[in-house]
Amino acid sequence: MPVGRQALSLHFFKHMKKLIIAASCALSLVAQAGFAQAVQEVKGARKEMKAEKKMAKAKELKSNAETDKGLEVAGVSDSKTRMAKAE
Repeated sequence: MPVGRQALSLHFFKHMKKLIIAASCALSLVAQAGFAQAVQEVKGARKEMKAEKKMAKAKELKSNAETDKGLEVAGVSDSKTRMAKAE
């Protein structure tokens, strides 16, 4: 009966190989989903930082326009126009 055992053993290993491949694919999909979520969180943080930077720049321009100091905007010499540009 060694032939029967060999056939059964070979059949068992073929199924185990398929099972291992399926499990590997499933783990890979889970890892990719986790990575995609992390990427989205980083993108959100970058957008938030960019918005904060824009707000700080607008605040600085407004402050400079109110106090008549800071960078001059090309072609704009009076404070009212600078104030309008800052807003």
